[in-house]
Amino acid sequence: MYYAFIAYNHKNKLFAIGVTIDLKRRLKNMNATRKNDEQIKIVHYEYYDSSHLASLTEDMWIAMSDKELNEMVLSTNPILIDLSAKL
Repeated sequence: MYYAFIAYNHKNKLFAIGVTIDLKRRLKNMNATRKNDEQIKIVHYEYYDSSHLASLTEDMWIAMSDKELNEMVLSTNPILIDLSAKL
């Protein structure tokens, strides 16, 4: 299974977009060198059977404006909770 994900840093209010086969491990690696107040959280993800489809989704998200990306994420996760606990 391949995950296309959107992560969010609350302190800097920045989104990060990527693809991985192990979302929990990727999040752990992204946060390994960050302070507690700079931790990144998974705020949106979709899973696919092929890396190609996950990469197409990632490319689509990267092409979106910050406003469009923000609206998409907030439509499914309005308070930007960390979804990694559901994995």
